[in-house]
Amino acid sequence: MFAIDARSGIGQEAETKTAELAEKRFTLFSERAAAIKLEPKRSEQKLQIREQPLQKFSTDGNTFGSVFLWKADDGRPAAIGTIGALPINGVDFGFTELHWLLDEPLTSVVIGKAFPKQWSATGDELAPKPIPANSQPTSSAAARLTQMRGIARNFTAIMTENTNRNELRLLPQPLYRYDDPSAENDGAIFAYVWTLGTDPELLIHIQSREKGGRVKWFYQPIRFTWRKLDLAYEGTEVWKSEELLSRNDFLQNGPYITTLTEAIK
Repeated sequence: MFAIDARSGIGQEAETKTAELAEKRFTLFSERAAAIKLEPKRSEQKLQIREQPLQKFSTDGNTFGSVFLWKADDGRPAAIGTIGALPINGVDFGFTELHWLLDEPLTSVVIGKAFPKQWSATGDELAPKPIPANSQPTSSAAARLTQMRGIARNFTAIMTENTNRNELRLLPQPLYRYDDPSAENDGAIFAYVWTLGTDPELLIHIQSREKGGRVKWFYQPIRFTWRKLDLAYEGTEVWKSEELLSRNDFLQNGPYITTLTEAIK
């Protein structure tokens, strides 16, 4: 990610400083992610964070982030989020964005320090939707991954910044594939990114679920930006999310939250 240009002493020094800063930031992000405690409101299960981030990214050598996953007892993803840092008026601020994935509500939790938010995510709009093609998972784990990749490619994601509509780019490899997958319990999370880097703006959680006595493919859009998002499947709109105008309110009840944490050195 941080290649050093040996042809230029100045370039080499700058790249080395960027790499050192990146490693410092990524270590801090892991510590902060581990300190976040998320629990479902109705059940007694304790979510477990996956120790290694799903992704590390940087943009322009001054914005950094790590994507973390929290899993439920049955191994399915329960929450996903980015812990990162970005410069604002010459000062580096930490930021946190989280998305709740379970159907049941989240126990109220305060996120952030500089601009704290009280988050009580509800799962009302999170119920996974069946893939329109209504295809069934195959018995082969490798073939199911091929199926999921094909499903992800059939989606088109648009992010609107101000009045500019930007088609997001699908990363070819999923950020996460279920551990020990079976036809009845398999899934993967794919990322759609902007042209400015590999910071995810929208995720798609593709998963197998049983419904009506049959195992089918379902999808779950995961908002990863406060900007307006539109999602289509094979050209037909299937989901949209307007700009999050309430993102600065103290009380946050939606499945997605974003906030600054505090200034960091």
